[in-house]
Amino acid sequence: MNKQFKIIVLILCSVCLWNSDLSANLRPSPEMVYSPDSSLLAVAYMKQIRLYESQTLTEINGLQGNAFVSSVAFSPDSRLLAWGDHDRLIHLWDVVASREVAVLQWLPAAHIELIVFNGDGIILTAAGNGGIRQWDLVTQQE
Repeated sequence: MNKQFKIIVLILCSVCLWNSDLSANLRPSPEMVYSPDSSLLAVAYMKQIRLYESQTLTEINGLQGNAFVSSVAFSPDSRLLAWGDHDRLIHLWDVVASREVAVLQWLPAAHIELIVFNGDGIILTAAGNGGIRQWDLVTQQE
């Protein structure tokens, strides 16, 4: 059996990641996403985002938010990780520098459901119960 075999299991609308090589079962998660270059896996659970090296599932960073994380996305170049939360905030994290580089606020939405980068990574689009909005990440303006 291939020791790098990974299985994603859907259990009652929750997602668990099982790595048979490490025998490590991660907690149920509402959101998981691979970076476009496939080197990283971001797992959001409640108020936390954990970054893993995707081949070994070695945790390389753990981020703590102030509110429940509802969506995570990587920029096309895999350098930025964005996450939206129930505090109407979108956080931008520089994966290479390991630091937060911006916080975008969306009012009056109750919470953010989905965030995506456009193809060149300059525009970030978010959807929630307040509709759909876009930010230019160069100017950080809507």
